[in-house]
Amino acid sequence: MTAFATSRLLLLLIVSVAVFVAAAGAENPDQERKLDDDLESMIADKSMDEDDAVEDDSDAAYWDKRAPGWGKRAPGWGKRAPGWGKRAPGWGKRAPGWGKRAPGWGKRAPGWGKRAPGWGKRAPGWGKRAPGWGKRAPGWGKRAPGWGKRAPGWGKRAPGWGKRAPGWGKRAPGWGKRAPGWGKRASAPGWGK
Repeated sequence: MTAFATSRLLLLLIVSVAVFVAAAGAENPDQERKLDDDLESMIADKSMDEDDAVEDDSDAAYWDKRAPGWGKRAPGWGKRAPGWGKRAPGWGKRAPGWGKRAPGWGKRAPGWGKRAPGWGKRAPGWGKRAPGWGKRAPGWGKRAPGWGKRAPGWGKRAPGWGKRAPGWGKRAPGWGKRAPGWGKRASAPGWGK
């Protein structure tokens, strides 16, 4: 083989290698773009799956704890709708505007006072009625045991004092009558102050 033939062979080999490298370089951008697209799609799918999982978990945790407008519900406690009070086990229902009802206590409608066991009823406008005390209607005074009745418009009547009708002055024991329209009795001869 001559030197000319050897040089041609080397040149052909170099050209073939260059063509092969050029062809490989021309194919690589498409493959790289395809790999990039596949990788981006995989990342997007994974992120969407993670978002869905987070939303599902958050919704489940939110609804398990508290529904919108509802309070917390501990085990053994009743439901608490908006506007309702707490209902512990053994306690009665408490509608809005009603007071507490402990076991053994009577009902307390809106406007009524407390009713402990052994106490009488207390309607709106009525006073307290402790055991052993008389009734007290609206407009009447207190009636302690041993005291007389006191109608509306009458003054106090302690034991040993006389009656005092409306418009009459004070009458201590041993004093005379003082009718309406009479003034002081100090100026009249023989009259006391």
